[in-house]
Amino acid sequence: MSVADIGAGSGVLSVAAALKGASTIDTYDIQPVEREILYQCELNTVKPVNVFQSDLIKNKNRINKKYDWIFLNIGTQENIDILNTQKLLDCKDTTFITSGMLEWNYHRVETLFKNAGFLLEEKKKGNEWVTCLFKAT
Repeated sequence: MSVADIGAGSGVLSVAAALKGASTIDTYDIQPVEREILYQCELNTVKPVNVFQSDLIKNKNRINKKYDWIFLNIGTQENIDILNTQKLLDCKDTTFITSGMLEWNYHRVETLFKNAGFLLEEKKKGNEWVTCLFKAT
């Protein structure tokens, strides 16, 4: 199983993926988070993940790999911008988990996925935050 963790922050989702058996994990963040992520891997005794520092919206850097799972944990507008800029909705064999979205505007991401032929498989709400699981239909 291959995973891209976009907006990785401390790497907690990458560590969880490693603990669940993911073989390849690539993390992407605009901030210099490599030290923190590798430390989290060490603390949890999982193999180090690949860390890429990049602005996936403004830079010309493209994600040129296919992933089984993509995690987007940054916020509604950032999720939309990265999905569009990186053309991630063309990845019909990928399962997406989106989070970091507020209840009052997450529907914008949901609409984007639905228009691209994805199905909202599951939605969880906690306080004002929403997490969604999308799969291609």
